[in-house]
Amino acid sequence: MLTNIQNTITAALTGLELFKDVGFWQGDLGEVIKNPARLPAAWVLFTGLQFTEPYTRPTVIPPCYVSFTVVLVARNLAGPNRTAESYDQIDSVCAALSGLETEYGSLWPGAVELSSVEHGITVYSVHVGCEYYK
Repeated sequence: MLTNIQNTITAALTGLELFKDVGFWQGDLGEVIKNPARLPAAWVLFTGLQFTEPYTRPTVIPPCYVSFTVVLVARNLAGPNRTAESYDQIDSVCAALSGLETEYGSLWPGAVELSSVEHGITVYSVHVGCEYYK
């Protein structure tokens, strides 16, 4: 289930053709900063699973809410429009993932937040999720 949803998100991000690198977040921002040629980038990270009700059938996944975060990383641009690239990416990602069908439900953005600004690199997190019932 998780791999399928993650692959669906990654395919949608790749289809936007906004990013030099799209993949699964490995969690090392220091390495990203050392290699800015890979930017802008979008990485998908599984962030949680919350079961929505008690369930007693062990062979079936109980109803749950599945959460992912899309980590958007871009260089800060010089000049008055330096944040425009990040804002355009946020808008495009939210639009592409809103209502995106997976085998387990439709994805919906939940929140967007600034995660880091360091050494000229800006990182935003776009939180998305879907309710899964089988």
